[in-house]
Amino acid sequence: MTYCPNPDCEHRKLTGTPAEFRSDMDRCNECGAELVQDDPTPSREPRRPWPRSLERRVGVTFLIGGALLAAFWLPSPFLDLVPSVSMSDNSLEETMRPLSLGVRPFIVAFVLVELVALIIPAIRRRRLTSVIVRKRLWLAALITGVCLALFQSYGIATYLESDPTLDPGFKPFVPLFCLTLTLGTVLFAVAARLIDRFGVGAGFGVVLAVNIVGDILYSLSIVVEALLLGLVTVFSLLLEPVLIVGLIFGIHHFFRLGDRLTEGHAFTLPTCGTLPLDVGLKLAMLLATLSAFFLLTPLETMSSMLVSGTIWNTVFVTAVVVAITMPATALFYWRKRKSFATGPHRKLWRRARLLSGAFLIAVVVVDNLARAHSHHLWLLHEVWVLVIFYALVADWLAEIRIHRHRDAREPFVVGEYQDVSDALAAMNICRESSPEESFVVTGLRFRSFNYFFAPYVPMRLIATNPVPAPETADSTDEEERALGFTAADAISPHDPNDKDPYLPPHNL
Repeated sequence: MTYCPNPDCEHRKLTGTPAEFRSDMDRCNECGAELVQDDPTPSREPRRPWPRSLERRVGVTFLIGGALLAAFWLPSPFLDLVPSVSMSDNSLEETMRPLSLGVRPFIVAFVLVELVALIIPAIRRRRLTSVIVRKRLWLAALITGVCLALFQSYGIATYLESDPTLDPGFKPFVPLFCLTLTLGTVLFAVAARLIDRFGVGAGFGVVLAVNIVGDILYSLSIVVEALLLGLVTVFSLLLEPVLIVGLIFGIHHFFRLGDRLTEGHAFTLPTCGTLPLDVGLKLAMLLATLSAFFLLTPLETMSSMLVSGTIWNTVFVTAVVVAITMPATALFYWRKRKSFATGPHRKLWRRARLLSGAFLIAVVVVDNLARAHSHHLWLLHEVWVLVIFYALVADWLAEIRIHRHRDAREPFVVGEYQDVSDALAAMNICRESSPEESFVVTGLRFRSFNYFFAPYVPMRLIATNPVPAPETADSTDEEERALGFTAADAISPHDPNDKDPYLPPHNL
């Protein structure tokens, strides 16, 4: 078999492949070029197989995540004690499942511990230093999470005990019920620890994503039941996944736009995190709470107007987002706000802030539209949950890609950071000093929403091969110097002699 090597041959233009001839022919019938023995088109480079260690880590992550999803469906040992629950009330049945509290008590605990550490000067320094110094904060968050789980399960247990249909037949019901739900929550922490040590990704980030998937699957089971009962049409059931895919595409486009816009800079989108949206939603809820306590007609009128899904709620939360986007951006980038505002890239900085505010406003509008049509939407309860889920999955995939890099031998942790701008500045310095290497900041998508209070998803700068840890000299300020702390302390230098260089945040 011989081939025509001419790229301008009519056969090549029409088919995209070189013309083939018998081995006794020496000229192409189309263009007259001299034939060659070997196929002139370059063969596609075979895909590099996954490293065995990466396959093992990804397998462990899927195995643990799948076990958690299966555990979501474990029935409560107390369901048969409440006939009315087991027969009709699905929401109460979900509340009684062993894993019903999910990972949320630990997430709230991390936020509370970070707030306390921010308020108390004696331990404020621990928030920004290396993971070794943060060990006690991690331990405090885990203990606080267990306490919160006990408190929540106690509230559910006392409510059930007051139900006249409950006849446990044994004592004590409340302690046993609290212990069951608390152990279910502790299971999430154990799974996070195992993923940190043997899997890929931040443990609490992975189990948080699994928690979201579990809630979606439970909603899907209710949808199937409603479909069988004729409460939902097949058309609406097929339309909702299309809507969810469209929203994910929009979220993906926003992040890709942010990557292109801020490439090489020490900030990312959204520049204001979730703070404007959080404040707007909390203020709307505050009016409803005040009206329930004080029973004043103006408060009741305002709270009824600001119900989720109404046009007034959309206008109110949007106004709060517009008012707080700029101050929130200045708060999150308070050490670099002056250099960004007066530097050569101030127009880019202004555009990034405007795009961040526009993204949050779009989330408000779409979320209120979804709530206004909640009787047709069974899976899409909160648009913001979808955004968080996308960020967690995107961070996880980015971490896998750096492991699969063709030049990577072992994942090499250059440093760990608690501030988004420090992590991005360090990555830019490493790229300039080692342009042949590839770098990624783990957890960057998720932490762009939670700048201060999400250490359970650590930002690690990972390189394909060992590189020296950079120092972001412009990240110090007067308060840090007064405490004897610099941004270099935020870096956890990696010891190349460690047997496992990919250490989790609490593997100390």
